[in-house]
Parts: sequence; C-alpha cells; structure tokens
Amino acid sequence: MKIVLVSTSPYRKKQLQQLIDQFETLPPLIEEESIKNHSLPPKKFCLHLAYEKAKSRLSSHPEALLIGADQIVLSHSGKILGKTSDAQEAAQQLQSLSGKTHHLLTAVALLHKRKTFQHVNVTKITFYPISFEEALKYVQEEQTWDCAGACKIEEKGIRFVKSIETEDFTAITGLPLLTLNKWFRELKVL
Repeated sequence: MKIVLVSTSPYRKKQLQQLIDQFETLPPLIEEESIKNHSLPPKKFCLHLAYEKAKSRLSSHPEALLIGADQIVLSHSGKILGKTSDAQEAAQQLQSLSGKTHHLLTAVALLHKRKTFQHVNVTKITFYPISFEEALKYVQEEQTWDCAGACKIEEKGIRFVKSIETEDFTAITGLPLLTLNKWFRELKVL
C-alpha cells in the first residue's frame, strides 16, 4: 500500500519514519492563506486544514493512504497564533505566552479509498514567566519563527515549560503518532 504524507514539514517526515519506513512526501496543493478566513471554531478549523491537505492529493493518488496534519496554538485568550515572519515578531509571540496556559491543537486526517479518519489532540501547556530579552535570545538562537507559538518544546524550548497535559506527547512535534499507529493497525498497514 502506497502511503503519502501530504506535508512540507521536515519534523512530520522524521516523526512518521518512527512508524513506517516506506512513504512518500508531497506538498499540499492548497493555499492555507485562502482558507484562513473562516468562521469555524479552532478545533474544527484545525481538522479542516488537515483534511484539506490530505484531500488535495486524492485525485493524483486515489489508491494511496493520504495523511494530512495541521497545528494551531490557541492563546490563553482564545486567539489563534500562527507562524511569525521574523525574530522580533516571534519573540513578542513567545513572550505573550509567558506565565500563562495555552493549548496546542494538533489535527491529523487519514484518507484511504472511501475511509476517512480524523482526530485532534489537545495539549495544554503552561509556561514559566519569560522576559522579552530571554524570548528574543531564544528565537534568534533557535530560529523558531517557522512554528506557531515561536517555541519548539521538543527541543530547547522545554526550558520555558512549567507543565504539559496531553493524551499523546508525540503530537507536540506535529504528528500524533499514537493515533496514527492505531489507524495503521486497523488498516493492517503495520
């Protein structure tokens, strides 16, 4: 069975290699910015993006098992935080999470022939207080403006974390492997 990870994320590719050896990666054929104007609640929006990414390759790969994923950081005030464009903006975003609890939503969608599996993992993350200078130094060293929330807690960003509550710790990096593992077993991929 051909498996396609519809993603440009090197993190998701590396994660999927923990479960399976043979798969292809292709970029999604959707414009995320055009979908961003939405009225869906954050969980549904995150799922919608993951599904649309996987579905974007369905016509060219109708027999393949297609995997799409997306992540959203939801601030303590309910604001969706996206990727930033530079170190200054990233430091401001990271500092806005200082001393607060936010939610990381990680959605995954798997499409195979007529079957669709979808799931959103919610990770509750509480940060210690972070000064702007500390945030700026971190984002400059780690170049984290390519990730929502401007913090990679699976790497050196863990030093800002006070607590984490989640059903699947692998979702933090971008792909909920426990969920995918369950689906792969149901579909007899493993």
